[in-house]
Amino acid sequence: LGYPNDPGMNARVPAEDPNAIKKGMTYKLEALRRRTEQALLVSMGARAKRSDDDFAALWARVQRQEQLMGKIHQDGARYAKAMAEMSAAAKSMACHIAELTEEGIGGGRSEGGGGSSSHSSL
Repeated sequence: LGYPNDPGMNARVPAEDPNAIKKGMTYKLEALRRRTEQALLVSMGARAKRSDDDFAALWARVQRQEQLMGKIHQDGARYAKAMAEMSAAAKSMACHIAELTEEGIGGGRSEGGGGSSSHSSL
């Protein structure tokens, strides 16, 4: 990797090789013609479609990944709902415990007499 002013770099990405063979418009048009002709011959039944075993294996993996991502999404939604319910239950429990400690065990009266209620410290 070069420095920011290195002519071999373009925004930290290596610049294109100036000596590389460029694919011109003629090449691209010929490739388009070739692909179109092949697709037309296959659709008319004049030629058999080429099988690509590597593509089939890769496509099966992509489909499996999509299926697993869907399951992860569903499980994540269930998990988020369960966490929200757990949080609500914990908050409710905390409120009940706070209320219980404010009232005291003796029904809001301190056992030492004196008219004021005392808060117990934990």
